[in-house]
Amino acid sequence: STVAWAAQCSVRPTAKTIYAVDVYIQLLQNYNIFSSLDRCWVLGVGTSTSAAVSIVNPTSTAITAVNSPTFTAYQGYKGGSPAYLKTGYNFSSSSVTYKQDTAFISFYCRTSLNAGGVDFGGNDGVINSSGNSTVLNISNGANQSNTWCNSLHNLLVSNSTTVGLYVVEKTTSTTASVWINSTSISSGGTVISTGLPNAEAYLCAEDDRGTAINFMARQYSLLAIGNGTINQANWLTCVNKLKFYFNW
Repeated sequence: STVAWAAQCSVRPTAKTIYAVDVYIQLLQNYNIFSSLDRCWVLGVGTSTSAAVSIVNPTSTAITAVNSPTFTAYQGYKGGSPAYLKTGYNFSSSSVTYKQDTAFISFYCRTSLNAGGVDFGGNDGVINSSGNSTVLNISNGANQSNTWCNSLHNLLVSNSTTVGLYVVEKTTSTTASVWINSTSISSGGTVISTGLPNAEAYLCAEDDRGTAINFMARQYSLLAIGNGTINQANWLTCVNKLKFYFNW
């Protein structure tokens, strides 16, 4: 899997990157997580060309950096209006393991910032009014985690922590859970499924029916999309290995 990923990078990844990613992939496979993911981008690697290619399904569309988000080697990408990342992943048409009622989204954030805007997501209607949305903000200006997951309406949970590993997990048609560093800040909050958004997943912004809005100025080292069956403690163990190697 590491060889297949490296082969899709337009510039050969650094030796440090190849070693760390190989260890990470082996851990994901050992914990039976790798096959539960649709995409996984290790953004905090040595070069932007390596960051753009998903280690899962590496022949899929690479990430596109729009309006020059800041890339820092071994840290990741930082957004801020009008800069963001287009993943090329459509929640509806690209999904294999990611499902309406069993979904997993995770990213590693390096920035301590409570602010309005959107870390990740997209919608195909008017949010909270029509259509389907998957839109995430770790902590808004009111110190609340704000989550839509294949839903019309959102879940608000008190949270002021933005640095670390963030997870939204959906395992039923009516609930979703939010995790920070493997600690639950909302277990089984009400998020009623309405459908998979026909929208592209953006990072550092929201895809609002083809237009980027609600830009976010946080820095991200990892982004993953998959199935809601992933064990949180095992996922944290895997990501912590990358954190150790790259000093996130």
